[in-house]
Amino acid sequence: MTSKHETGEPIFKQGDKSGELHVVLSCRVAIVDEGRTVAPVKAGGLLSETLRTSDAPRRVSAVAIETTRLVTLSRASIKHLQNATNDSGLAATLDRLLHNAYTINLKRGFTLEERSPKP
Repeated sequence: MTSKHETGEPIFKQGDKSGELHVVLSCRVAIVDEGRTVAPVKAGGLLSETLRTSDAPRRVSAVAIETTRLVTLSRASIKHLQNATNDSGLAATLDRLLHNAYTINLKRGFTLEERSPKP
C-alpha cells in the first residue's frame, strides 16, 4: 500500500502499536523522540519494527519533514510474501532487510530502523 503524508503529518506516533514496514519513496521523514528530532530518514530509507517478534508500542514517532510518499507492508504481508513465493532470493532479501534493521536498532537503542541507505 502506498500513502502520501503532508509536511508535519505524523506517520506514526510514540506508543502506537507496531507491526508495519515503511519504505520512504520520496522526500524525508524525521524520527522524533519525546519532541526531539533524533534522525532523518531519506528516500529509500526504512521505518520498521522488529516485525516478527514484537507488537511492542513504538518508542519513537515519525513525522513527514516534506510531503512524503511511503510504501507500507504489514507483518502479515511480509510473512505471506516469504511463505508464498518459491523464490528463495526474495525470502532471503526480506530476512536480511529485517535482520539489518534489527541490528541497527540494537546499536542505537531503538526498536525502529531510522537509517537511510548509503549513497
